[in-house]
Amino acid sequence: MNKMDKPIRMNLQFFAEEEPTDPVDETIPGDSANPEGNPTDDKTEQEYDVITYNQEEVKIPVSERTNYLQKGYNYDKIQNKYEELKSDPRLSFVDKLAKNYGFNSTAEYIEAVNKQQEQDKLNELISKNIPEEYAKEMIENKKFRQQYEDQVKVTQEKEAREKEFGEFLNENPDIDPSTIKPDVWQLREEKGISLLDAYNRTRIKDLLEQQDSIKQQTEQETINKINNNAKTPGSASGGNVDHSSKWDSMSDEDFAKQVELAKQGLLT
Repeated sequence: MNKMDKPIRMNLQFFAEEEPTDPVDETIPGDSANPEGNPTDDKTEQEYDVITYNQEEVKIPVSERTNYLQKGYNYDKIQNKYEELKSDPRLSFVDKLAKNYGFNSTAEYIEAVNKQQEQDKLNELISKNIPEEYAKEMIENKKFRQQYEDQVKVTQEKEAREKEFGEFLNENPDIDPSTIKPDVWQLREEKGISLLDAYNRTRIKDLLEQQDSIKQQTEQETINKINNNAKTPGSASGGNVDHSSKWDSMSDEDFAKQVELAKQGLLT
């Protein structure tokens, strides 16, 4: 089927992402400061974090913590976006249109649509008695302004993330960023809060759960100890004495006192 003489007019904003995503640096972590193996000054000492990468231990300069934290965050974000796009019906729809109009790839089709939209805009301006030269300049200026605004937005978002991650590492200098649990990142995204705030909230939640677990375990051990003491043979009587009636008839206040004594190890 021959390519269309005039591509279908489409608003490509429909296919735009909600926000630009920083490119992922897939360079394997290593010593990028000395790629050619030139001699270095042995007197210069630098602290390193040791992480596991491809089942091997790799040294990461402490000064690069923020950068690697950023890369790890970007990887998770882009991986999630990639999984979403694979099943996005819009992607298959555009691919189908490209094939129907005889294009070899979706990229070629989108480029053709963009050019057609620019030509339509140019024709519209010319129809309003604007000289073609000025009309083209207006279109180019608009494109440049949009590109500039997009770049400013990306830069601002990057600076904000670097500040956020720097704040986290200042408060938690001994934490390996790779050990941050997924639920911390998830809470950060869902609540729109900083990484430090999400980490602290998750940590407090975990501590409270551990405290409840220890409390329940202690209470159960106390009850078991009281029950065992209730069934212990009485020394004064010289025989087996059933103390169950003693505990059954005990008031709540007296029982609570016995529990406290057991917790302190004073109940024999």
